[in-house]
Amino acid sequence: VPIPGATGDLVWHINQLTATSPFSPLNHTALTLTVVLTVSDGITANVVLPNQASLAYSSQPGDGPDPADVERDYSGGSHSTAVRTVNGGIAKTVQFSPPPTATLGTLVTYTLVVPASPITATLYDVVVTDTVDERLYIEDVTTGGGANPSSGWSGQVVTAAFDNIWHGTQAVITVTARISHEWPSAAGDANDGETITNTAVMTHTTADEITATNQVNTDVYEPDVSIVKSVESSTAITTNLDGAAFLTYTLRLENTGTSPAYSIYITDAIPAGISVTAQYGGDARSGPVAGADVMTWTVDYISNTAPANVVLLTYTARITQAASNAWLTNTVDILYYSLTDTIPGVRPYTDTDSVDVETAPPEIAKATEPITLKVGDIVTYHLVFTIPAGTVGMGSDSYLVDQLPAGVQYITDSETLNWMPGSVSVTTTARAVDSSQARQVITWTFGQPITSTQNVPTVITLTFQSQAIGIRVHDDSTTWPTQAIIYGITNTVALYQRGEFIDDDDVNNEVVQPDLDIGKDSVPPSGSYVGAGETITYTLTIANSGHGPAYDVMVRDWLPSGIEYVRTISAPNPSTAVITPVVSGQHITYTVSELAAGPGTTMVITIVAQVSDTIGANLVLTNTGAIPYYDSQPGDGPGPHTPDEREYTDGTDSVFHLTVDGEIEKGVMPSAATLGDVLTYTIRVPQPPITATLYSVTVTDQLSGALQLHAVITDGVAGDVSISGNAFTVTYPSIVAGEQRTITVTAVLSSPLNAHAGDLITNVAVLEHRDGGPTPSEEPPFTVTFTSAFSIPVGGELEIQYVATVDADVAAGQDLTNTAQVAWSSLPGPVDGDRDYGPEE
Repeated sequence: VPIPGATGDLVWHINQLTATSPFSPLNHTALTLTVVLTVSDGITANVVLPNQASLAYSSQPGDGPDPADVERDYSGGSHSTAVRTVNGGIAKTVQFSPPPTATLGTLVTYTLVVPASPITATLYDVVVTDTVDERLYIEDVTTGGGANPSSGWSGQVVTAAFDNIWHGTQAVITVTARISHEWPSAAGDANDGETITNTAVMTHTTADEITATNQVNTDVYEPDVSIVKSVESSTAITTNLDGAAFLTYTLRLENTGTSPAYSIYITDAIPAGISVTAQYGGDARSGPVAGADVMTWTVDYISNTAPANVVLLTYTARITQAASNAWLTNTVDILYYSLTDTIPGVRPYTDTDSVDVETAPPEIAKATEPITLKVGDIVTYHLVFTIPAGTVGMGSDSYLVDQLPAGVQYITDSETLNWMPGSVSVTTTARAVDSSQARQVITWTFGQPITSTQNVPTVITLTFQSQAIGIRVHDDSTTWPTQAIIYGITNTVALYQRGEFIDDDDVNNEVVQPDLDIGKDSVPPSGSYVGAGETITYTLTIANSGHGPAYDVMVRDWLPSGIEYVRTISAPNPSTAVITPVVSGQHITYTVSELAAGPGTTMVITIVAQVSDTIGANLVLTNTGAIPYYDSQPGDGPGPHTPDEREYTDGTDSVFHLTVDGEIEKGVMPSAATLGDVLTYTIRVPQPPITATLYSVTVTDQLSGALQLHAVITDGVAGDVSISGNAFTVTYPSIVAGEQRTITVTAVLSSPLNAHAGDLITNVAVLEHRDGGPTPSEEPPFTVTFTSAFSIPVGGELEIQYVATVDADVAAGQDLTNTAQVAWSSLPGPVDGDRDYGPEE
């Protein structure tokens, strides 16, 4: 039996365990051993303590009976169990100061406790590591408890080590760090709404994994103070002020952030011309000052919770010795901190605002006449400026700058200067003209001060003239390119006083131009057929879609060859306009003094013409009208500049008519013929007669090979006939309008080898002339027939007798040769399989 305090293997010897008698499988004898163990006082945390029991026994007591000591050994198996020592945890807490919020400059304290709660085992070689957020500046690390502690940090990593932490005890590590401005740089600062998180880890000898703390969070808050400055005047406005006005300035500081603001410094820069009469508010004040100077306030604290998040500061002032027409700008700046500015790591903040008041300026106005301009017109401008009563205006570096519209040019020495009251001294000291840009600029300098009387303002009027020339003076490029548009042009005058822009004014003119278009119609309508002697009426409609009148309009009309001018009928608009026609051959030129402004204005010129009696056939007679020239001013324009008018041109319009083309007709008689029959072809050109003349007429024909051409006869009118075999050509120099030529052709069906009964033989004649063709005729057919078939028996003879008449055009004594041909077949027919023979002469 083991003794108390024993360790290692514990063995129990039992001499006998009696069996159950009688034996029963459901009832056994048993022996129970209860072992009580004590854990070592220095037991390590997080270790497993296994325990295994085994059983061995034999069939005989002792070594067994003599003499052979025979017995059998048995094993009852084994069984094990284990216990484990507790592992140690680590806990972390965080606190910050001062309250109520963590902000830039706040001291943050992290407390680490190992183990998180006392345990019944000892931790050996304990190491705690804490990586502190880089936005925190570490100030100190301390430890408490544990054996042989050590601690420190490198960069942002804090380390604490202990030889052991005895069971039932705890060790404490305290890390103090500050949320610091510009640590490690301003870009790395913590900002409002961000959360700084932190966890630490712990290891020890028997830890099977790193143990992490709970995560602690520190929310960062910041103040956000804005300053709004306002001013009120006893005149109810803050412009056009003089020394009689009383001013009240209000500075409103509001903290809309998530943390209070501390150590607020307010500095107000009072400009020259403002004198402070009283100052109010704040925890400390500098007192009233006269500008230019600085006035200050100090406010110790502004809450971020309403209504204590708003602070009001005020002061009263008056305008004293301020320049006229001057902006007096008053600017206030604030500087404040996230905590009291003596605490390290605090962040500074700034804001600024300003207000302006203005003394009365001069006034400028402009007028023009006329409002509507044509290219080349003279335009008059009036520049009117006013120096307020009781003030001194203009003087050194003071001037009027007039910027003409592009396309308008100043007329040199055209200006005049007038003012009221006449007792005031007003003079221009210089004039300069700048033509280097698209818009010409004229500058009049008023270098001498203008002193108005106490109660009456001085009104100065400068009048000058310019001309709308329509080109840019610096590069001669064209302005107002689209004629149908009304161009609004703006003339701007600006007033500068003592080198500062005061005000400007605009006047607007509109530039109008003519935009002509020519349209052409005719009776009969374009595309119609016309004939010799017929009248054609051409109508030229000149429309003005622009908004300005057109002058010196030139209209040209080109009559086609074969069309003869008769007369002109015109309807001017306005009725006072003069239209002068000049006819030269087929060209007609009209000069129109004026066409009224549009849009929608029209003028009509009607040309009466006649088709020539000798007009050719198959012609296209195109008549074209055009407007090659018109301009914007009557006559040569008003001067003095060049150009003093704009010249325009328009497109063209056309109509066309047609003359009819000649057709050819061909017929044949008879419609059926047999061998030896005479066929007569009749050709008529033109068919039907037409209202135009055919020139250089040619009729060609090629008869069928089954025919023998006999004669080609014209109808007695001069015509040239040329025959080649079965082909012939007839030519005429012309066939005048209304006339017709007939050609008669006779031919004999003479070749039975090229014609069989039932064949349909056609033929076409072709017409060509100078202005048309080739035009084919219809193809009149005739049918080939034969008499009943007959045969010549062997040894028989066939005799054919015929009578021929000599043509009248055969000369006396002329030899006439007559040739006879014969052809035959092997069978009556034609039938399939027969053979043709001949012809033989």
